[in-house]
Amino acid sequence: MGEFRQPVGIFIDNADLGKAEETRELVNALAFDADFECHLVLSCATEPPFDLHRAMMELRLTSIGPAELSFEAVDVVALFNEAGVSGLTENMTTLVLSQSEGWPAAVRLMQVLASTGNGLKSLDGGLASEAERLADTLFESLMGRLSPELRNFLSEIAVFASFSPELLSWSTGTRRAGEFLSYLVANNILIVTLDGQGQWFRFHALFRRYLLRQASQNVPAGRLQDVARRGSQWLERHGFIEPSLDLAIQIQDIAPAVRLVEKLSWSLVRQKGYLASFIALAQKVTLLGGTLGTEGSFWLAWALIFERRYEEAREAILAIKARIEASVVSAEHRQTLTAKADLARIVNQTFVIRAPIRNIWTNPEITRR
Repeated sequence: MGEFRQPVGIFIDNADLGKAEETRELVNALAFDADFECHLVLSCATEPPFDLHRAMMELRLTSIGPAELSFEAVDVVALFNEAGVSGLTENMTTLVLSQSEGWPAAVRLMQVLASTGNGLKSLDGGLASEAERLADTLFESLMGRLSPELRNFLSEIAVFASFSPELLSWSTGTRRAGEFLSYLVANNILIVTLDGQGQWFRFHALFRRYLLRQASQNVPAGRLQDVARRGSQWLERHGFIEPSLDLAIQIQDIAPAVRLVEKLSWSLVRQKGYLASFIALAQKVTLLGGTLGTEGSFWLAWALIFERRYEEAREAILAIKARIEASVVSAEHRQTLTAKADLARIVNQTFVIRAPIRNIWTNPEITRR
C-alpha cells in the first residue's frame, strides 16, 4: 500500500464482525502504522475493534453515535424530497418521527415504502406495520449477534416501558441484569437513557414491540407473568405507583390493581387533575372484575362530575350509597360516608340543572337572537 500517492479512503462496514483478533490487527495497522495518508471509516454496532484510547490521543478521531445520527424533522423532509416523495406535511413528518424515533434505518424504510407504494397516502394506511415488518429483519440480524442468555433476557424485560438495573435484577432474578444492561448501553443497542444519572432507560419503540412479540412466542406465559408481577411489586415499593398499576392491569392481577387505584385516586383527581386518566384506569380495573374501595369510588364520582359525565356520576353515587347501606361500620362512620355521598349527589344535580342554562349563553346562534 505504500505505493499510494494520494490520500486513500477506506470504509469497513460491520467492523465488529468476523474474527476479532485479525480485524483488530488490520485496523490498528491502518490507523497507526500505514505509510500513506489514510482516511479510515469504521461502522460497528459494538465496541470498535482497535485501540480506541490511543486513537483519541494520537489521531483526529471523530466518533459519531446515535445522538448525532438521529433524524430530525428537517432531515426527514430532505430524505423524502431527495427520493422524489415531495409534499410531506408537518403531521406526516411528525408521524414518521413518532414511529421511527429518529432512527435512520426506520426512517429510510418508511421512505422506501412511500416511494414504492401509494406515495404519501401510504402514511395514512399500513405504512407503520409494513415498516415494522421490515425493521424486524434488522432486529433479527442484531439478535443473532447476541448470546442466547442475553436474547432471552431482552424478551423477558420487554414488558417494562422503562426500567433500571435494580428493577430488572429484582424482577428477573438474574444476577447478570446489571451487566447485560451495561452492555446494551455501551453498545447503543436501541436503548434510550431517560435521566441524567443513567439509571433509567427504555427501548426504542419499534425494538420493544419486536421483543414483546418474541416474548409471546418464546418465553413461557407463566414466566412473563412472574417477571411482570415482581416488577409491579418493586415499583410500588419504591413509589412508582402508576407504572406499577399499568403492569398489574396488564397481567390482570386484580387485587393489587384495586389497591393501586385506591392509592392513586387522590393524587390523580384532586392533586393533578388527571380526570380522564383516572376514569380510564378505574374502568379497566372494573372490567377485570375488581371492585373499587370507598375512597376510589368517591374520587371516581368526582372525576365523572368534573368531566361533565353527569349520568355516569349519578350511577356511581347511587352505587356508593348502596354500598354504605350494606356495609358493617359504626354509626358515626356511616354518617360521615353518607354526608360525603350526599355532597357529591347535590353537586352533580346542581351541574345537571345549570348545564342547559350555560349552554344557552355559550351558543352563538341563541346569543344572536
